[in-house]
Amino acid sequence: MLLGYSLSTATKPFFAFANSAQMLLFLRFLDRAGKGMRGPPRDGLIADSTSEKIRGEAFGFHRMMDTAGAVLGPLLAFILINYFLFGFQDVFLVSVIPAMLSLVIIFFFVKEKQGKGVEVEIRKRENAERKGAWEKSEMKEKKNSRLFILAASIFALGNFSFAFVLIRANELGVGIGMIPLAYLLFNLMYAAFSIPFGEFADMHGSRKALVFAYILFGIAFVGFGFANEVWQLVILLSLYGVATAGFETVQRALGSEIASGGRRVTLFGNYQGISGLMAFGASLIAGVLWQSFGAAAAFCFSGITSVAAVLVLGRMKGEYY
Repeated sequence: MLLGYSLSTATKPFFAFANSAQMLLFLRFLDRAGKGMRGPPRDGLIADSTSEKIRGEAFGFHRMMDTAGAVLGPLLAFILINYFLFGFQDVFLVSVIPAMLSLVIIFFFVKEKQGKGVEVEIRKRENAERKGAWEKSEMKEKKNSRLFILAASIFALGNFSFAFVLIRANELGVGIGMIPLAYLLFNLMYAAFSIPFGEFADMHGSRKALVFAYILFGIAFVGFGFANEVWQLVILLSLYGVATAGFETVQRALGSEIASGGRRVTLFGNYQGISGLMAFGASLIAGVLWQSFGAAAAFCFSGITSVAAVLVLGRMKGEYY
């Protein structure tokens, strides 16, 4: 986890002194690689550190704090540049301070429960073997893991870049100067509903909560395709933020419930890796559909992938209904 985090954060000061497009591209690659490496271990730590009764809420809290940082970070950069006359190099260097503080917290305050996941898995296996049910349980876990990754991948194929939503907002009459407010509204709704969605998953089951989030996302994106007024855009952006709070939170909670402790981080790694590849394809597909058939085609494609992901989730079997 530390390696993954340091790769993505240690590149920040170098952004300040990069003087070529090739260098920026290379540093951006390192930044994304670091994010990909830190995500699965972090999610595994969250899952191992919380009980099943509040796991959804725990992931919701993480998503809320992460999104709050996405709001406060740019706001701080705006203040430093416009009121304290910082240059871009200075802003990048300042961004290293919270990164280093995070590393200090991980080193001295985060206590990993070594071997907990493996020990739990061994006990589960011993109990299941006595009942002659281990092989059947393991097969069900593998099947659900494949279905979970398939559903998340299909959904990711329709979850294209937020930039397309901003382009659509501009088409509907939102001026360039107001675009940051659209992004702010999305992030505020995302942050506000992350914990409630996690609590909903804890009370009613992660699969049901994820189905609900996928449906909300599909409705919002189909709405973007056919909206023709700014007030409609405001409602749809809010709904999009709520849906994002749902699937970003509950996908992690559901993944932690599907896989046993020893295989949990592997599942998170597969989920994030494949979803990342699908996200790249999503923007490419959206761009082709938009240019060839218009915005409605691109956004309706996302609605179709959402429905397909819901159908895949419907084939999962287990207590996380």
